[in-house]
Amino acid sequence: DIMPSLVGSEMCIRDSSKREDNLSETEGIIKTMKEIVREVGLEDKPDEIITIEVLVQHWMEKDDAPVPPNWKELVEKYNKAQARGDESMLRSVYTSMGMWLSKKLKVHGLKPTRTKYGRGFRVADINAAYDRWVAEKDKPQVEPEPTPALPEPSLSQPLPSPKDVAALLPTICLLYTSPSP
Repeated sequence: DIMPSLVGSEMCIRDSSKREDNLSETEGIIKTMKEIVREVGLEDKPDEIITIEVLVQHWMEKDDAPVPPNWKELVEKYNKAQARGDESMLRSVYTSMGMWLSKKLKVHGLKPTRTKYGRGFRVADINAAYDRWVAEKDKPQVEPEPTPALPEPSLSQPLPSPKDVAALLPTICLLYTSPSP
């Protein structure tokens, strides 16, 4: 969606802020997943898989975690399902949350894995994504090198006189307007 009032660098600035927002949301998701991995005692068990169900149960208790756009609806549905013991409704919440996580984490190479207990993420993959995020976050920002100044125009050759330019105009116009073969 290009806004007609934005052109050139303004569009780049607008689009880069969207990417930064999306990136910081994804980083928040990875950070939250890492916290949950610690909470459930899987941090030192890289071969384990933390299921979507476990992630959702702990996500519900987080106040500062990034959430999908339909979060309020998911929380209501989750609470109703818990109160009623409705496994079908719970699976629906887990599926919605799993799809949102999968979409957001694809950029970091994190894909859910299917196990006999359901879909989830490998702890080793979560740890690796978190470590990459921390390394990037702590990396000093490098300022781009300034663009070198253009050389001064050379005046060693004289400019053509207006009379010489006028003499060349018919030829230039003819070349410009003739059809190409």
